[in-house]
Amino acid sequence: MLRKTSLAASVITRSGQDEHQLQEIPRTESPTGIDVNELPNKYQDYTLPPAVQTAMSSWIKNANGLALIMTLFAAVQIVVIQILPPLVDPDGVSKNSTLWKTTRWFVYAGILFHLGGAGSSMATILQAAHLPSRGLTMALEQPDSLPHRVYQKGANIPVELLVDIAEYDLLCSWGLQRRWNACAVHMVFCFYLGFICSFISLTLWVWAAEVELGIAPAALLLPLAVVAGSTAHYVLIG
Repeated sequence: MLRKTSLAASVITRSGQDEHQLQEIPRTESPTGIDVNELPNKYQDYTLPPAVQTAMSSWIKNANGLALIMTLFAAVQIVVIQILPPLVDPDGVSKNSTLWKTTRWFVYAGILFHLGGAGSSMATILQAAHLPSRGLTMALEQPDSLPHRVYQKGANIPVELLVDIAEYDLLCSWGLQRRWNACAVHMVFCFYLGFICSFISLTLWVWAAEVELGIAPAALLLPLAVVAGSTAHYVLIG
């Protein structure tokens, strides 16, 4: 009987020690020292702050629009290449004037600019779309980051990052990769350069095709008038 009593006491003592050891288990922490057990539940439904979401959405929409426009321009110019006069006739004699050769050069340049810009647009969209997951990772694993200060400590986004000229810095603070800026700049430059090449090639094409009929100057006045009118409307009305 005494032996059974001592055995029971030993079991109770061991159970108490085990429970005490379980209570002394250290809290689970990430490599950066953040207590995972105390993470707020809002991390499960993580969303970007409205200011960051607005900046990201505007860039994605702009890149989508530019990608569509540049793709259409490239397709049209590829068709133009097919209908331009051949460089040589069936006998192998070159009959292309310098004007037609210049037109062909600008058409090819426009195609390359537009295709390159469309590729940069897709890279810009993909990097911007990855921003929410990058921001969540920074909030969980980087205590010194802005996402962590906002979600873990309840801090506000600095006012200087909320103005339009600081949009890029705001996105970078939320995890946007620095090379994104190079993609965005390349996208915009390719759009403008491709548009200029397309306009010049169209102008040269109209001039070369219609100069003998005497209507080339009149045909060129229309797009110039449209550009001038649009510029005046932008300057006066905004």
